[in-house]
Amino acid sequence: MPVEIFSKAQFEAALPVKTDKTPLWSYLGVEPKSREHLYLVSPFNGRFAIRVHSSVVGDLSEECGENSIRAYIVQKIGDKWEYHGGKNQRWVARTVNWRIHMTAMLRSWNTALDYIAHGKVYVSN
Repeated sequence: MPVEIFSKAQFEAALPVKTDKTPLWSYLGVEPKSREHLYLVSPFNGRFAIRVHSSVVGDLSEECGENSIRAYIVQKIGDKWEYHGGKNQRWVARTVNWRIHMTAMLRSWNTALDYIAHGKVYVSN
């Protein structure tokens, strides 16, 4: 499948919002090595969240398909967000249905966050 090119604004429009359209995410800035925009999706406003690597460099996603949209569970330790449980990640290819797949990925990580926040064991499939 061909890679879809999208803008930073289109990516942000695909991130989750509350029913009143308030964003469930915040902008973290640019990752120094890859230069891609980073976001924090925090559905519970707690000490666990989802760090999303957008694959958008500057204002557009990369033309080649090597960089996917990636998400990691992170934990707030002091004033920093650290990877929780290692660098386990989920990813979405930047194909035509990337918005649908990203939503599904974030929902599955949201389920994991709910388990972690309540001290339960979460088994990823």
